[in-house]
Amino acid sequence: MHPVRLASLILCACLFACIAAAAGPEREIGPPRGPAQGTAEPGHGNVGRIGAVHDERVRYQLPFRSKIPRFCSQAFGGPTHHGVHYYAWDFVLPEGTPVLAARPGVVVQVIDRFEGRAKTKVDPKQNIVTIEHEDGTTAVYAHLQRGIPVEVGQPVALGETIAYSGSTGTDVFHLHFEVTKRSKAGRRSHRVRFADGSRTYVPVSSQWYPDRFRTRVPVRILYDGKPVTEKRKLAFAFGSVSQFRAERRVGGLWEDVTDDPRTEWASLTPWSVRVENPGQSRVDILPGFEEYDIGILMAFYGEPEDPDAGATQVFFDLVPTSP
Repeated sequence: MHPVRLASLILCACLFACIAAAAGPEREIGPPRGPAQGTAEPGHGNVGRIGAVHDERVRYQLPFRSKIPRFCSQAFGGPTHHGVHYYAWDFVLPEGTPVLAARPGVVVQVIDRFEGRAKTKVDPKQNIVTIEHEDGTTAVYAHLQRGIPVEVGQPVALGETIAYSGSTGTDVFHLHFEVTKRSKAGRRSHRVRFADGSRTYVPVSSQWYPDRFRTRVPVRILYDGKPVTEKRKLAFAFGSVSQFRAERRVGGLWEDVTDDPRTEWASLTPWSVRVENPGQSRVDILPGFEEYDIGILMAFYGEPEDPDAGATQVFFDLVPTSP
């Protein structure tokens, strides 16, 4: 996990505030150089078909529910993505987030014996699911929570839940995803593309994915009974719990939808803010992220395709607890 500069974080979040804005241009990155050796990142093992050729017509789906945007903290050639793991992605996900199959296939590897966070950025003690595709390539999903619901030999469909995100083998919770090809020399990651409707793309670092949730009905977040706006600055101490409310506008009036089953709350900065109950968030900075002084909480109403869908977000400052 490679933390981004605060300026980049704010910029990305502000870009998403437009909600309907398209992603920026893709950035082409060259192939790995040097010997085909990896780090302690996942991807080893005798799984996958030797000599497999990736079907370049295939477009992958994001390996998590596509309603809520998640931060891509590391992509090709990142600090821990080099050698055989060059073409890989890290998506920051709250612990316990369902991990979905990005492509159909058959489970060929399950490692499910580790618990808790590691004390270093990369540790080999991590839970992993590997799925083999029709063309013989494999997808690796790593740093998973213990209690993986699939077994070796089990077919999985596109979008099926195969695990839950965790932090095994890493010092901060995120999902590591890569597609690999196997040769006699071993396995090496392969560059693939993702699909979002008619659009195809390659995720890049310091961006939110997906980036297209269109607001059709206005939604707002309230704190202490007052709407939170850009002019209203909020600040919360580490370890504090705050209660927010959500409203949507119907026929010129604002309707409270905090506890509505169609309302979903999400933290866009899961390293600092956790959602515990509808509208209730806890500020709790993970070690190594103390320099970040902003939290982002988001409220969604409905599904992206619904005619009355809406979404909004609130920024607030994080204040260190007094000694």
